[in-house]
Amino acid sequence: MVDAVSEARFDRSSDEPVAALTVSEALGTVEVAVSAWTSVADDVEAQLDAEARVAPPEGQAGARVRQGALMMLHIAVMNEVALVRPLELVAGDTLVVEVPDWPTEQAAHLYDAAFGAPGEPGLVELLTIGTDDDQGWLHGQQTVTDLDLYSTVSTIVERSAAAVTSVIAGVSAAPLVGMVPQGAGLPESVRQALERIAEWAIDDVVDHLAEIAGRVSRLVHLVLARVRRLLGKILGTHRDAVAAAAGSLVALAVEDPTRKRTLVVKAMISLYGTGDVLDRAHDALTGAGRGPHFGIHARLERLKTSNKRWVTPVRGLTLGLGWLWTVPLGPTGLPVAPVAAAALLAWTVLVSGDQLDSANHFPNFWKGVVQRAGGK
Repeated sequence: MVDAVSEARFDRSSDEPVAALTVSEALGTVEVAVSAWTSVADDVEAQLDAEARVAPPEGQAGARVRQGALMMLHIAVMNEVALVRPLELVAGDTLVVEVPDWPTEQAAHLYDAAFGAPGEPGLVELLTIGTDDDQGWLHGQQTVTDLDLYSTVSTIVERSAAAVTSVIAGVSAAPLVGMVPQGAGLPESVRQALERIAEWAIDDVVDHLAEIAGRVSRLVHLVLARVRRLLGKILGTHRDAVAAAAGSLVALAVEDPTRKRTLVVKAMISLYGTGDVLDRAHDALTGAGRGPHFGIHARLERLKTSNKRWVTPVRGLTLGLGWLWTVPLGPTGLPVAPVAAAALLAWTVLVSGDQLDSANHFPNFWKGVVQRAGGK
C-alpha cells in the first residue's frame, strides 16, 4: 500500500521520474493494493470474530480491543489513499507528471501508523496485544496511596483530552488542502460538519458503492465500510452513549476553539465521573485488606502504559484527516473526514472511560483503576 501510493505520488522534481506513468496506471496500482489490504484485513477480522465468540469474557475483551487496532489501521489506509484523490479528477491517459497543482510533498503517515515511531508500538503490533490484564508477572510490594490513584486517573484523562483535541485540530485542517476558505476560527462549513458527527450519518451510504463516483472515492468508501463495521462490533450496545459523548466534546471545542483543550479536559472530568471513580477506587483500595497491596502499584502504572499504547495512535492518525475532506460521502454531501474523526473520537472516549472503570456507559474490556485498586 505504501509503495503503491508513493509510486502514484512520485516526486516530480526528481531527475528520474517514473517513465510515462499515466493516471489510470497509477490508480490501478493503488486499487490492487487496496484489494490486497482488504482481503488480508477481512481474514484478520474473521479470526477476531471467531475468537470473541468462543473465548471467555477476558478473551472476548482482548479480541474487541484488537479490532480497535484494525479499525485504526483502516483509517490510516483511508488517509493514505485520499492523498491520490486529485488524480481521479483528470483524464486517465494524462501523465501523472502533467497533473497541475497537485501538492505531492504532503507527507504520508501510513508507515509510521502501522509500525510506530522508534521505541513505540505501531498498530500492527497492537493487533497481537490484548488488554494486558494478566497479573502473573507482578511481584514485590509497594504501598499505594490516594495520590497514586489520582495520578493514574489524571494521566488517563489528560491523554484522552489531548487525543480529542488532536482529532478536532486534524479534522479542522481542511483549509490546508484548499477545501474551504481560510479565515479566523473554524470556517462555517467545517463547524457544521463537526457538529453533525454525533448523527453518524453514514449507515445508509457506505454499503452503496455503486452510487459513488470516482475510483479513489470508491476505494476510500470500501475501507470506510470496514471502519464502521468494526466500530459497531467494538461499541456494541454502548454505541449511542459513546457517540453522544463524542458529539458533546466536539460541540464544546467548536464553541470556543481558543480554549478547546481546557474545555475538553473539564468535559472529560465530567463525562468520566472522575470524582466517583476516585471514591470507588479509594473504597476498593482500603477494603482490599492486602497490607502493602501486593502488585497494585505496578498494575496502576501498567494501566498508564496501556492507555498510552492504545490512545496515542489516535493523534498520529489525525495528521491525515484533512485530506479526507476531498472525498465526498455519497449523496449526503458530508465529506469522509468528520466521519473518520467520529470513529477516532468514539475509540478515545471508549478506551479511556473503560480503563478508568467509569460508571457512565462503558463496557468492561479492561480491569481499570477501580478494579485494580481492589486487587483484581
